[in-house]
Amino acid sequence: MWCLEMIISVTKKWMPWNIISFDLAVEDVTGGHPKLQKREYLQNGYFPVVDQGQDAIAGYTNNDEMVYDGSLPVILFGDHTRIFKYVNFPFVIGADGIKVLQAKKYFNTKFLYFYFKSLHIPSRGYSRHFKFLKEIKIPLPPLSEQRRIVEILDQADALRRKQAEAAAKADRILPALFIKMFGDPATNPMGWDVVKMQSLYAIPPNYGTMISPKFNDGEWLDLRVTNIQNGQLNLDDCKYINLPIEDIERHQVANGDLLLARAIGSASHIGKCIVAYPGKEKWAFDSHLMRVRFNQSLVYPEFVQNFLTSHGGRREFLKFTRQSAIQFNINTKEFNSIVVPLPPLNLQKFFLNHLNLFKSSRNQQSQRSQFFNQIFEILLQRAFSGELTAKWREAHMKELLAEMEAQAKAITDIDENEQLSLL
Repeated sequence: MWCLEMIISVTKKWMPWNIISFDLAVEDVTGGHPKLQKREYLQNGYFPVVDQGQDAIAGYTNNDEMVYDGSLPVILFGDHTRIFKYVNFPFVIGADGIKVLQAKKYFNTKFLYFYFKSLHIPSRGYSRHFKFLKEIKIPLPPLSEQRRIVEILDQADALRRKQAEAAAKADRILPALFIKMFGDPATNPMGWDVVKMQSLYAIPPNYGTMISPKFNDGEWLDLRVTNIQNGQLNLDDCKYINLPIEDIERHQVANGDLLLARAIGSASHIGKCIVAYPGKEKWAFDSHLMRVRFNQSLVYPEFVQNFLTSHGGRREFLKFTRQSAIQFNINTKEFNSIVVPLPPLNLQKFFLNHLNLFKSSRNQQSQRSQFFNQIFEILLQRAFSGELTAKWREAHMKELLAEMEAQAKAITDIDENEQLSLL
């Protein structure tokens, strides 16, 4: 039995919220609804498919019998990916490993969504994570305060999303410029000389070191596949090694080296690459990467990178990849055979100048995105500690007390009914 004297203690600056179990806050309504397998996703269609992946919409279907017929909105949780999604439109549940969660009547669904977003659920690899989510306790502010929190967080989230959209639009400029200047590599409409990749090297390509890296022990930064994200170097996750003297020449990264993912479990990530510029820092690379050092009197490495990420260049690259039972691969011999349309060096240089301007602009976009993300994270933490609405709470004290009392009674009734159902 809930005791109001225990859960409603008011001071001038702070009103503690009820803290309740996951089962009292959320109902798992996943069962009984059809799920669309990934192989059945369409690129276009009437009904969006939402699954546990990174994308808001994973695909489409035209089958109206697959549409989720429960009440909306709902929260989707990726049992493997730990991704939360707020869905307030007709949709189809995608593939496996997703939970559909319905908020109880004394919760605002979006408030719960934002609260879940503020959590850190530790990764257990590709195992199930819903069992960890069910263990959490959830704060229960009055509904009017929940709505106020959602209003503030919605505004911050909208700014964050607009900045992300601006960055995404900027990222589409460079591929368009590449095609405009050089044409589609698949058709070579400008009639450039066509050469094999192996004719462009300064030295033959090779794989990285097999030495196991550590977080803090080592003189050399060991670059790995995870450090290559969206065509850029990401050093959020750094590991280090001590590189033997006899291995330095073979496994050292120099300015202008192209580093390419040559063995990886994902078809979409095989071939992702960067052009590295370590300067005077000591960088090595691991065995899942291939180092390609080009003769820059023939080709700029940035031209090759953009060739490989263009649609036509990507198709050419994939012709030479292989799939084993556990991963996708390309070896140096296969990479040597890739055919590249080769425009004049001065035209490549012109493209490189535009690329450098673009990188400067993208860095500014990235800094703005990081700023908005940090602000949003701060607001999330303040929202669920009670700080965000402290002044608003003081101005609405009487109404909030009445709401909390009604909430406590509703929870007590539900708790008693559940106990009776077990008798």
